[in-house]
Amino acid sequence: AQLGELNVATARAGQLRVDGDLGEWSGVRPQLLGDDASGSVALRLAQDGSGLFIAAAVHDDALVRSERPNASEDALILELALPHAGHRQLSELWLYAGELGRTRAQIALHAAPQRAAGVLAAPAQIVEGPLAGGYTIEAFVPWSMLAGGASFRYARARVRLHDVDRAGQPAHELASTNETTMERWPWLMIDQGPVAEIGRASCRE
Repeated sequence: AQLGELNVATARAGQLRVDGDLGEWSGVRPQLLGDDASGSVALRLAQDGSGLFIAAAVHDDALVRSERPNASEDALILELALPHAGHRQLSELWLYAGELGRTRAQIALHAAPQRAAGVLAAPAQIVEGPLAGGYTIEAFVPWSMLAGGASFRYARARVRLHDVDRAGQPAHELASTNETTMERWPWLMIDQGPVAEIGRASCRE
């Protein structure tokens, strides 16, 4: 199943914590990509004005990872086409889950004209969590780390699940839209309601 537009809920400043526990996201309706237990994702997005929060439950029958993440490994990819310097600047965020005791979760940013991806450090954050038959990812990326990030309300976006079944084998992908031209991607739908459930949880603490 394809998603088309990607909905983004609104969070208050300091409301969300990146800790790998997606239970606090229950007030945000997941957007489903794929319907196969060997490769599918339930995606939730939110923003608080300073950056984008990403929560994903990924079903994958085999996680392929190494110490140095690359395109030959499993990843969730969020592509953002943002207005910048008179044109749209493409930023690809590759979200790599870690393996407990072996590798750590990382975010790699692919952005032209750079040839190589750069691994994002703080204040960007990413944490993986356990999930039967897969894994979870929770991440935060400040808009200021992305070219054109100040114009995030005018972003077009696409998400891809980059699935590698076995090391050394080619990946296959599921995409939220088959459109390959970023100027034709669906809009990133900002302010699609408050993150109400997280607000109630924060009040109880």
